[in-house]
Amino acid sequence: MVSFEELKFDSHSIILAVKERCEFFQLINDYNIRIVKPYIMFHGLRKFCAYGDRSSVERFIDNLLSYYGPKI
Repeated sequence: MVSFEELKFDSHSIILAVKERCEFFQLINDYNIRIVKPYIMFHGLRKFCAYGDRSSVERFIDNLLSYYGPKI
């Protein structure tokens, strides 16, 4: 499910969006990782900072590598 709302101000707009499911964010939830917001989407890439306790982060990275492959 995706929902959004547009807020209009003079010549600019802000879109507030909610996306319910995503495999990447499910992994973040599974490993108790936190994303520092906002993250940046630009030219098809998402850039973000994430943190958690060391063992959770290591397991999260291992799972990312097995899920997406070594090219990430």
